[in-house]
Amino acid sequence: MLKICSIIICLFLIGTNNVDSQDKIAKTAEGQTIILNQDGTWKVKNNIDIHDNKAITEDGQLVLLARNGKWFLTDDIIRNPSQRQQPTAYFERNYSSSSGTLKIAYSSVTVNGSAYVHVPPSMKSDVQKPRPFMMLLDPGGNAAGIVARWQAAADRFGWIVASTPAIMNGTDTIHNLQHLLALLEAIAATWSVDRHAVVLEGFSGGGCAAYRQVLMHPDLFRGAIVECGHMGPFLDLEDQIRPGSLFYLVTRTQDFNVQHMRDLAKALVSRSEKVKFVELSGNHSSILGADADNALEWINSMIR
Repeated sequence: MLKICSIIICLFLIGTNNVDSQDKIAKTAEGQTIILNQDGTWKVKNNIDIHDNKAITEDGQLVLLARNGKWFLTDDIIRNPSQRQQPTAYFERNYSSSSGTLKIAYSSVTVNGSAYVHVPPSMKSDVQKPRPFMMLLDPGGNAAGIVARWQAAADRFGWIVASTPAIMNGTDTIHNLQHLLALLEAIAATWSVDRHAVVLEGFSGGGCAAYRQVLMHPDLFRGAIVECGHMGPFLDLEDQIRPGSLFYLVTRTQDFNVQHMRDLAKALVSRSEKVKFVELSGNHSSILGADADNALEWINSMIR
């Protein structure tokens, strides 16, 4: 059985008379032929069994392999994720700080930004083991605060967590995706990240931005933890949903969005998504302590 190596693969366009003239053809460095269908999905010729991966075309476009076995070409994200910052000695410096949280800079060919990152202490003894990674979205851009809030749960389950102030209420979907991918590449360049366990999390508007990205790009993000969100992203994208993502939805009995979250849970289940719905007491506020542990524990168990 042929497999594509888990690295970025260069592709080049080749000519062929075996497909429609509107289709695009690419060939991997391994010699496998990939066809871009007119509906925008890629497929491997001869139905070769392959695993999740990504590749870059000659013109710098990122191609990703979906969980349903099809490739797709992304048009709105970073054009060349290989042009990222080089790994640095972030790891040891992280543990010299009293809070265990490090502020880093990241960059791509489209965006520049900064982020707060927390790496679990367990990584210090096993740097090479791939770890799940959760990117946190705060509605006010309080990146340091939201990382601090999730730090204990991340340590308990061995997750890397990070947040950028570049994403907040009012930033648009493409902007958010560009920053998320640039941050992901920066983290993966320094620490070992499990690419099959990249999750988004957010409170209120941040939670809505998080699950919007998962619905749009389930091939990039395994799922989302959504705190006190609403139905907006689902209503915008309900005709595009591909099932199989993980959603931990938490709301509060006195939250002004409580009915939205109840409806969202039912709607996602009806689309064959994997959903855990939790309703806590209180008003519109984020989860802490044991409630955060429970959320990450469920996501962690479903990924594993």
